[in-house]
Amino acid sequence: AMGADKGILVTDRVLGGADTWATSQTIAGALRNLEYDLIITGDEKVMPVDVFVISGHTVCGYTKSPRTDEAKASRYLKEMLSKYKCDKVTVKIFHDYTAFITRVEGMNNIASVDHPENRKRERKIRRLILSTSM
Repeated sequence: AMGADKGILVTDRVLGGADTWATSQTIAGALRNLEYDLIITGDEKVMPVDVFVISGHTVCGYTKSPRTDEAKASRYLKEMLSKYKCDKVTVKIFHDYTAFITRVEGMNNIASVDHPENRKRERKIRRLILSTSM
């Protein structure tokens, strides 16, 4: 199955302007008894992305959240990947599910003729995205 089964938003106006320690303690408290795979946080704006697909030099994401600015999220991820020596990566975030699926199907066709050395790069990109705050 692709995508998230559920999401939890931890927010409180009291945290606006709080330091990172206070914020992290609040988030840790909220998540203490929950199972989770990914936490996305940020100091400017929370930009949830429901799913990412990585193939070679391409990262595609889908979000149904109207709060996610597609261009800003794509630019942020591209800059972060570049910072960690993953240059020349195309990043595209979609709100349109049909466009996302069409792009992913095209990536799947390319992956069928992909080279094994790309797997190492894909794993690195995956690790970086999973550790990212947006």
